Amino acid sequence: MVKKIISVILLVALTVVVVLTPVIIIPILKGNKYLTNEIGYKGVINLWHIDTFEGGFGSRLSFLNNRAIEYEKQNKNTYVMVKNMSEEQLKENIASGIFPDMISFGGGVGDGIKDYIIPYEGTVNVRSDILEGGKNNGKQYAVPWCMTGYTLIGLNKFLKNDYSEENIINNCYNFTTSIVSNKKKVNLYSVIYGQNDFQVPLYALYKNNKTVGVTYNYSVNTDKRTQFLAYQDFVSEGKSAMLLGTGRDIYRCREKLKNNKLSDITTVPLGGYTDMIQYFSIFKNVSAEKLIMINKFIEFMTDMKVQSKLVNIGMFNVIKESFYTDDLLKKMENKLNEKIDTINVFNDKSKVEDYNKLCYDCIFNGKDEKELQNIT
Repeated sequence: MVKKIISVILLVALTVVVVLTPVIIIPILKGNKYLTNEIGYKGVINLWHIDTFEGGFGSRLSFLNNRAIEYEKQNKNTYVMVKNMSEEQLKENIASGIFPDMISFGGGVGDGIKDYIIPYEGTVNVRSDILEGGKNNGKQYAVPWCMTGYTLIGLNKFLKNDYSEENIINNCYNFTTSIVSNKKKVNLYSVIYGQNDFQVPLYALYKNNKTVGVTYNYSVNTDKRTQFLAYQDFVSEGKSAMLLGTGRDIYRCREKLKNNKLSDITTVPLGGYTDMIQYFSIFKNVSAEKLIMINKFIEFMTDMKVQSKLVNIGMFNVIKESFYTDDLLKKMENKLNEKIDTINVFNDKSKVEDYNKLCYDCIFNGKDEKELQNIT
């Protein structure tokens, strides 16, 4: 009899559990928007990618495509379609009212899209100092997902027999020299560099060498050129003693050395500043369901597992972790893991021009360097 009563009680209890489970569990699942995609968006997330600066040795586009495949495997029925695009194509599309769901971009793009994007409200895995570069009106409109930095690369034959980091940084304006080329004396600059319209490489020099009022002839060649042209001038060994380069120049110079097409060099990564940061932003037109999966993708891209894979394209993480084993690249990673300043990715061209002029005037014309402290 007792056994029969127990059996009846268990049967009733089981029936209650079966009946109430959907009532209790389903609302919980719906309240946790990142737990599963079975109740979320099913479809395509359109991601446009635009490169505006040099960095690493691999393709950020290929990296995004590979991560999209991984994300799709984890999130059934959600697909991330990555499309490479030039700045000009982006402007044409926006003018025609054509928008993606999200965008991967660097300096030079932000000013043109800031009226069409929404703040990011997902989980933030990124370090706070570089998050500042993606803020607009106090809100996080752009989330960094990778970056690179600046470096000084010097030709040893012009470095006065001292290849220490201290000598190269402290005397970066002083390695002026001359050579004889085609029976003519040619004056070499101490430093040569390149940039686009949304970079301030001189600020990287300033952050590492606070010397101001530099008056040396041929200290820095400030002629406007691309970073690649600056690299070409440097490796010709007839234009400058040093190159203020990027992470990509490390790889380019290594290839030259490997093929015996470059004299011995010393490379010193610079900390304190970078403007070569790649961001994600989200456009206004996305549905609430799609937004959940876009936020989840940004969280996925800034997670440690994905960030550790940036070493495969020579880029650097945005979560202040250490992944490199190569001595030089580890040194650059350590420099970038220190507190760094950056300019706002939504700045327009004229503001970046003002920053460049201010850097120039502080370094070469003795302008009060305190004004540089506010560069953002």
